[in-house]
Amino acid sequence: MLSPTEIRAWAVQRLTNQRRVWIDGGGLWPLTRGLEPPTGLEIRSGLDAVTRWTSAWSTARLPEGARVVRETHQMRGMGAQTMPGRIEFDSARAVAEFAGEVKAWDRVSARRSMLIERWPSLGEGPGRIYDWLEKATDRDVERLVAVTQWVLNNPRSGLYLRQLPVAGVDTKWVEGGQRRAIAALVRLARGDSNTAGDSEGEFLRICGLRAAGMKVRVMALDPDLRRVLGGIRDVEAPLGELASLSWQPRVTLFVENLACAHSLPDLESTVAVVKLGHAVSVAAQLPWIHRSRVLYWGDIDTDGLKILSAARAVFPAAQSVLMDVLTLQRYRERWVEEGVPNRNADRVNLTPSEAELYDALLANGWHEWDGIHGVRLEQERLDWPHVEETLRATVMA
Repeated sequence: MLSPTEIRAWAVQRLTNQRRVWIDGGGLWPLTRGLEPPTGLEIRSGLDAVTRWTSAWSTARLPEGARVVRETHQMRGMGAQTMPGRIEFDSARAVAEFAGEVKAWDRVSARRSMLIERWPSLGEGPGRIYDWLEKATDRDVERLVAVTQWVLNNPRSGLYLRQLPVAGVDTKWVEGGQRRAIAALVRLARGDSNTAGDSEGEFLRICGLRAAGMKVRVMALDPDLRRVLGGIRDVEAPLGELASLSWQPRVTLFVENLACAHSLPDLESTVAVVKLGHAVSVAAQLPWIHRSRVLYWGDIDTDGLKILSAARAVFPAAQSVLMDVLTLQRYRERWVEEGVPNRNADRVNLTPSEAELYDALLANGWHEWDGIHGVRLEQERLDWPHVEETLRATVMA
């Protein structure tokens, strides 16, 4: 026997799961839910409970478009018994009202109607931004309409996001959770039913805006190479500008930790590329790296080996430095817990010894290690004389 409270909880769940479809006119109506009326045995053994149940449904307040249908059942020894059998809802709004969500439903419905009146091509699409339409302020909706209309009028502006000439709209507002709603409306208004992506790059592409050039930090570790930079050792510049540098280092060293990079000694014909992390593949756009010998030095943990595997995907001959079992064991007293392990390294891009280390880190079966999570040896925890000696020997090899 399902009570009004239990059916209300069911209605809340159905609304949560289906509201994006229902707001756009989807769904099969009436929507029916059986109330699981009592059997003859349940009536005989618990008449008081049955009476309370039937009374609860008799006094339950139902919205317009919802009704309880009574059913008659022949029961042995009791004859025909008529009682609540199922509840029916004629519309999504009736479900929303019964679920206590009708104010939110009406707010979204009104905003959806306004958007479709402005852009009829939206059709059965605004439901995909139901959550945004529910939570947004009226001012947010005005901004959404203004930005969407501007993008539709200027589909290939090539402006940066900060240059959008839309009154009352700033970059922080767009980046504060509005990108998906804007991209979805722009696509729908153009008749494109594809789901809008959440990434910044996808948003900029849809809106015809220019992406800011990614900046990469490099350190010229050779005095001769520094002359190309006007004597500067540490430079952060757009990727395209770095790609055009007229130099040819013999060695490129990828380093993840900034403090370690600052501490690097001068190394003959060597450039360090600093702190790219999982974005290491973008360095493939620097032509001078492909003509150099590539070294990679990162933390000894599953994440570090994942990044190493990503580096090898674009620089197949890349050589790891200070990322082996001997180094890990040498600094055993400096281990810390890694936390959630990264299980996504492509073992094809690891050497056999690196793959073996990666699997050992995932297994976390180190003798006398009592940490709940796997081990991590951060590169800045190594003795610096040992680091310098190893790097010099590797660069000169």
